[in-house]
Amino acid sequence: MPSLNPGDTAALVLLRFNGIPVHVISTAQLNPSVSPVDTCVILKEDIEEGLPSLSGFGDVYGTLKLRNLGADFRLTRAQKAEARAFCSMIASKLGSGSLAEAWAIEDNFFSGTAQAYAAELPLVLRPFIPKLRRSFVRKHMPSNRTEEDIISDAEECIAALESRIGSRSSFFYGTEPTALDALSFAYTLFVMLAPCPRLRGALRKAPNLVQHTARVSESYFPSSAFSVPDMAELEGAQPRNATQTKSETKTSSDTRLSPAEALRREWNRYFLGACAASFVGYLLIYAGEVLDLGE
Repeated sequence: MPSLNPGDTAALVLLRFNGIPVHVISTAQLNPSVSPVDTCVILKEDIEEGLPSLSGFGDVYGTLKLRNLGADFRLTRAQKAEARAFCSMIASKLGSGSLAEAWAIEDNFFSGTAQAYAAELPLVLRPFIPKLRRSFVRKHMPSNRTEEDIISDAEECIAALESRIGSRSSFFYGTEPTALDALSFAYTLFVMLAPCPRLRGALRKAPNLVQHTARVSESYFPSSAFSVPDMAELEGAQPRNATQTKSETKTSSDTRLSPAEALRREWNRYFLGACAASFVGYLLIYAGEVLDLGE
């Protein structure tokens, strides 16, 4: 998955739409002290050019708009108003719904989201950072709405996007992609690849939206991490980790454990391995000191 934050993915897509070269640094190379809830797309300040530091989709979009880059400034007033409404709906409804299903629902979190998020983190942080991120997501979910309501809103958003894109052979507003195309692509791709069974089921009923996502991927990100799965992979609307056939089912005792228990045991193995490595290192250092004294 290109990013576990669809907003970061949308920022990268928007830059690619406008032909701006971007050097992507793996999150594994970032300082571990960086908060897991910060935006990852950062354009560093260029003092000579007078460009400020930018972070996230909003900053990138605003800067491109000021420089009349992209197709958005060529839209009519009515189209701009409609595009802003759809962008707001994607960020609020589809964004909240995908977060609720991938992070807040326990089975989905432990079956896929936690492992994917921890994969790019240093070993010692893997047991902690995903849980901190989950706590942050749950804390900022609307207190007056249930997870069921939030996910239902996201399903309605997918249906609205499907109706809007229709059978168009290009993008939402003609032959040039806009910010709406970037956001639609990023959030739809997140739902396709993340453990969001209900929303993936909704995408199966939106073939035009899936084709739009595939079209953006093929046109701007060939042979990259932004690959779109086939519609057949959305069959059953289950996370990829939970769609094993009987012939693929493991015989080990781990398959009978809950996702949370399996993840806890994996983290315990990491901890024991670190303790063993520390103990061996201590013995080697102590043995060296003894040899020095003996000499």
